Amino acid sequence: MATALEQYERLESSGLWKSSPDAQRREVILSFGRSALKLSDLNDNVLTHWHLNAVDRINPNRQPALYSPGDDESESVEVSDPHMIEAIETLRSFRPKPLPGRRWRFRRLLSRGVGFLVAVGIVIALVRLPVALEDHALEMTPTARIQAIDAMLLDELTRMSGPVCLSGAARPVLASLSARLVPDAGVPIIVAELGDRMSAHLPGGQILLDRSLIHGDLGPETAAGFVLLEYASSQDRHIFRSLIRHAGFFRTSAFLLGWELPRSVVESFAPQLLWHTPASQNPEFLQSLFAAAGLSSQPLSDAIGPESPLATALASSEESIAEGSDPGPVLDPSDWATLRAACSNRPSGQV
Repeated sequence: MATALEQYERLESSGLWKSSPDAQRREVILSFGRSALKLSDLNDNVLTHWHLNAVDRINPNRQPALYSPGDDESESVEVSDPHMIEAIETLRSFRPKPLPGRRWRFRRLLSRGVGFLVAVGIVIALVRLPVALEDHALEMTPTARIQAIDAMLLDELTRMSGPVCLSGAARPVLASLSARLVPDAGVPIIVAELGDRMSAHLPGGQILLDRSLIHGDLGPETAAGFVLLEYASSQDRHIFRSLIRHAGFFRTSAFLLGWELPRSVVESFAPQLLWHTPASQNPEFLQSLFAAAGLSSQPLSDAIGPESPLATALASSEESIAEGSDPGPVLDPSDWATLRAACSNRPSGQV
């Protein structure tokens, strides 16, 4: 580069210099100093020096040439003299080149890092968003909409397994049983055909008892035990959460925006009601229900299997019941007889 500078050390030309983007263009004289491009006014007063290693051309392959002192394009000079342009370009060609690929490698690493963070964010969103949507649905869905879903599920269960007991004589007995067991909840109890299941519950909390509990030899205490089991199981609203998960992200989003779940989606979920295991996630709460009702959990334990984990957990509730007062039978014998007669194996509506 020193030899090239010697070649051009006497070269001078005029140019139009702007000290800032808003400044007026000013005629200057360009010449070369030691490793610098010198800009002087017409009176030979030096205005500025630009280091040759930093000089950049703003408009490559265009005339007149426009240069700036490095990345700062606020200052510029316009050159028309082809000899001066050739000299500046020649001297620029000797400036040190950056290490090959360093900037490119940095940008590639930066791009990959940003891409990785975006991917992680998407994964977290895909994992968390459905759960957040389920939580929002559980919190925001009005009771009336859940009751409409319950009606569709009950219709499908009737189609699958058989009619429910809709006898007018049975309703006050079932209401009395509900008030006796969970007096503050007002939980509807329905006698239905549930196949191999003894009990189930709907998303809205309605409790379903299989007909075999009414017509068998188990007695009202066993039926009452299954009512309490389903009531305890319904408190975590697992059934409604399962329904929302079954519907999927987009249908659930539409549901929250005011659309109804398609009937086909609700009906396809109905079999899961009969697959869901009604094991309470909080045996202590179930024990407290038995204690509050003054009932023994033994009939329920016998029905579900004395060796089952839930039956073992319930055994300790007997002690607290023994210490309390006897609130009387779960149902009067006459009421139990009425319920058995009303919910016979004949189709509902014929009693």
